[in-house]
Parts: sequence; C-alpha cells; structure tokens
Amino acid sequence: MIVHRIVKACRVARHLAVHNFQSLEITSACIVFITLLGQDTSSLRLHLLVANQIAEHSTNQIAGASSIHQSPGYDSAMTAKICKCIILSFHVISL
Repeated sequence: MIVHRIVKACRVARHLAVHNFQSLEITSACIVFITLLGQDTSSLRLHLLVANQIAEHSTNQIAGASSIHQSPGYDSAMTAKICKCIILSFHVISL
C-alpha cells in the first residue's frame, strides 16, 4: 500500500514539473521531492531539459519571424504540445 502511495505521489510531482517546465523553482522542488521518496529522476530531468530547449528554439524562431505571422496564442499552444508529448513519453517508458 505504501509503495502505491509513493508511486502516486511521484506521478503527481512529475506531472506538476512537466506542466511547469519553464519554472526552475517548481521543477527543482518536484525533483527534490521525488528524490527524497527514493525514486529515480533522470528521465524527468532529461524531459525537462529537452522541453526547455524546444521552447527556447520555438521562441527564437518566433522572434526571428515577422510580427505579421505571429499568432497570439502560440506560446501557450506550444507549451501544451510539449507537455502532452512529455506525458505520453512517460506512459510509453512505464510500459
């Protein structure tokens, strides 16, 4: 029963970190929490690194593009897509 609760707490912390991948404070707290529960965080740290690199690349692409071609909701749409990809990859890894 305790193992189930630890796994569930880690899953919640992982989702919180993913949905806030651009916040160093939140992701760091989630990683520390998962580590304190005795679980491996290497895949989470890798996913967060890649997500931030994708977001940075996308931001640079937008900044280089003409302001006429920018869509107002691009940042939130891109963030949602990145989060969805990371969450899906966690499900594939756990299979």
